[in-house]
Amino acid sequence: MKNATVRLSEISIKNFKNVKNGRISFQNPRKKYRASVLGLYGQNGSGKTALIDALQILKNILCGKKLESETADYINVDAESADLEYVFDISTSDGNYKAYYECCIRKDYENTEQNLDHDTSRDKQSKTVIFDEVLSFSFENTDTKIRKSRFIDTRTAKIFVPAVKYRLLIGNEEETRVNLLVAKKMAEQTSRSFLFSRELLNAARKHGGKQMSDTE
Repeated sequence: MKNATVRLSEISIKNFKNVKNGRISFQNPRKKYRASVLGLYGQNGSGKTALIDALQILKNILCGKKLESETADYINVDAESADLEYVFDISTSDGNYKAYYECCIRKDYENTEQNLDHDTSRDKQSKTVIFDEVLSFSFENTDTKIRKSRFIDTRTAKIFVPAVKYRLLIGNEEETRVNLLVAKKMAEQTSRSFLFSRELLNAARKHGGKQMSDTE
């Protein structure tokens, strides 16, 4: 996918700060313009800061950084978790892709000896957990159209599904499977994304390099 142009085109948030269910598109509907200037405005409490915070979460996730415990305070007071979805437009010489990244965040509490003597959650050390990560894609050019389909879905006790995508991306080595199960659990414990973790990326690179060697 050489010379690809990637652009964030849409964000949807649910139960995030004061936004119960919101969506914003960054696309310019006037196609004759190749670029656009984006301005964000609205009344107090309309969700402007929520959008900026959602962008900061995306940045930390993509960079493999930890989400601070305070991030869980962004979850709406009437909900147990918040849902986030980011859509990217990817333009290549072969055609146009859309990548969809979905995740949820929730508040959890550290299981430490210091906390065992207390029953109230306010006395415990809180953390933000990223879970139910899903990566999907669609594709379209003059000859082909592929509807939105899942590529990586972590909503499973396994590493991820669909199984055919797992074998394509990771392979069937038992040692790799065990290491990734540990990495998935560690990502949850350390408030990081598993889908964009170094461990998953390295496993995919290792399998891809092995496949190239086998074909030479």
